[in-house]
Amino acid sequence: RAAPPTYPCHRPATAPVVDGEVAGDPAWQTIPSVTGFSVLGNGYTYAKQTAAQLCWTDAGLFIAVVCEEPDAKLLKPQAFDGGDTWAEDSIEIFIQPKRNADTYQFAITAGGAKGGFEGHPDITKMKAAARIGDSSYSLETLIPWAVVNATARAGDKWTADICRNIFTTKSGGDKFTCWAPLQSRFLEPENFASLVFEGSTLTAAQTTALTEKLNQEYRGTLLKQ
Repeated sequence: RAAPPTYPCHRPATAPVVDGEVAGDPAWQTIPSVTGFSVLGNGYTYAKQTAAQLCWTDAGLFIAVVCEEPDAKLLKPQAFDGGDTWAEDSIEIFIQPKRNADTYQFAITAGGAKGGFEGHPDITKMKAAARIGDSSYSLETLIPWAVVNATARAGDKWTADICRNIFTTKSGGDKFTCWAPLQSRFLEPENFASLVFEGSTLTAAQTTALTEKLNQEYRGTLLKQ
């Protein structure tokens, strides 16, 4: 198992528009992207990979996720806000502002439905949207600081993880995958990634270099294969 990753969470030049369209939003062009999600309890997944980006403003934490999905045309989201969002194709987000303290769990489906579980977050205060494309689906969310009962400052270090549920498997794919490698379940805060809040905004060149660095281990594994 790989060690938990560390992600430098920078401020964007402009706040993202939470509409589910990640690729066309200028805000994400200067935010590093991480991929190389792992199978729950195992190594990297090699089918239906996932990429994530995180940034922050005074309003809260923004997260964008793009999910490879060759079966996109078969996706049929049914869950509504507060429903069984974990029981269909979806992303689960875990945030722990302080070690050994409360963890907050959120879910967003391929259809944009929101759910909140561990920590009982008020999902009515968060924004979320999703878009289903030809061979992927993408989503964006804004989690206000009040929802996790903490406000990040430059230099702070939180822990977090982004996990994925795959129920549409005509072309294959591992059912449960996660950014920070986990052993047996998604709720393992001791194995979450470190989220370091940076006070600066990156240039496009800096973003490219940092993205390459963050994904170096995963890319190296692919090259060896």
